[in-house]
Amino acid sequence: MVAGNLLDAISVYENAFTKSEKILYEYLKEAIDDLIYMSVTELADKIGVGESTILRFCRKVGYKGYQDFKLNVAQYLGAGQLEQRTDEDKSLMEVVESSLINSIKKSTTLITEEKIEDTVELLNHAKRVLFFGVGSSGLAAVEAKHRFMRIGRKYDAFTDSHFMMMIASTLQEGDVIVAFTLSGGTKDTVDACRVARENGAKVVAITSYLKSPITKNADVVLLTSGKEGPFEGGSMFAKVSQLYIIDLLFTYTAQTDIEHAKHYQNTIAKSITDKSY
Repeated sequence: MVAGNLLDAISVYENAFTKSEKILYEYLKEAIDDLIYMSVTELADKIGVGESTILRFCRKVGYKGYQDFKLNVAQYLGAGQLEQRTDEDKSLMEVVESSLINSIKKSTTLITEEKIEDTVELLNHAKRVLFFGVGSSGLAAVEAKHRFMRIGRKYDAFTDSHFMMMIASTLQEGDVIVAFTLSGGTKDTVDACRVARENGAKVVAITSYLKSPITKNADVVLLTSGKEGPFEGGSMFAKVSQLYIIDLLFTYTAQTDIEHAKHYQNTIAKSITDKSY
């Protein structure tokens, strides 16, 4: 009844709820468990209220905002926190293996070859390509840069919020940003993409949430399966789904000019041969 305890704490504010806020409250009473994997945009769309209503509701019941409220819900539910294994039929190795494989399989069902080809078309004709991401998504941005460098693509990666905004303000038509944000609501990334797009640049969003702020500022959306709860930040399952998308883009890009890709692979391989024993 931990969820019930949380709802009891919220109920003391019920008389102060507006009509729209009462719709949210009624939804929470029925499906509060679903909240921890939903963006504010998804929740607003699902119950038919504005995002501002949800933010106002969260502050009214004593939280700083939606993310703070969602974290508290997860704490009550114990979602995403480390627990002892209960499935004795599988070893921990088998559980982790299965989860990683499923992460890739689910990602495959969420994207189409057409979306990948559309993205590759943008990359191939761009004047500049920049990978954006902060936190664990910043690691994906850097990995993407390193991956494409091996086939001679001079792309860059930015993981600092100030640098992202600075470079975004200089972008123009013909430039492309590939933005990594699992939640789709990482403010620094979303704001930088919005500024870049206002200046004429194209934005490709790699996210796990179709209904999220980043998708409103994207020309192409590539969905991953790696949804995270508040206690699951940086999970390997989510990261694998990002790496899978990177490898798809890399492979499709290389195939558009295979001789060029092979030439640079050979050149780079030779350049680092003396770095290994």
